[in-house]
Amino acid sequence: MNEWSFEVLGMPVPQGSIEFKGMRKTKDGRSIPIMVHRNSHELEKWREAVGWAAKAVGVIEASASQPIAIECLFRRPRAASNHGTYPVMPPDLDRLLRAIGDALKGIAYVDDGQVVDWHGSKEYGPAQAEITVRWLGQLI
Repeated sequence: MNEWSFEVLGMPVPQGSIEFKGMRKTKDGRSIPIMVHRNSHELEKWREAVGWAAKAVGVIEASASQPIAIECLFRRPRAASNHGTYPVMPPDLDRLLRAIGDALKGIAYVDDGQVVDWHGSKEYGPAQAEITVRWLGQLI
């Protein structure tokens, strides 16, 4: 099998803005910045949920040279003030995809560079993400 589809229930969490939290000293005395995601607590929970959902359907890590395709559909409830057809509101689609990509690293692939085909969309509906991971071409 070289394709797996799974759902992750709950509000999709974007990965994006990083903020500076200060400086710390390394063992050799250098100062380095402490940078964290603004929504790090929610993001970590979301990544874990994605990882567990992928493992539950049997996703296996591709070899480092195997090209990967990923499709993601993110659903969010419609805001009471929004009567449009499409969810043209935050979070940005690229930030939602980034969170999925990092969550699947080490589960579906070795390195993000293996993802050569990436499709994502947002629509209204119950809070969840539908994700498909596919190995492309001849299995390596």
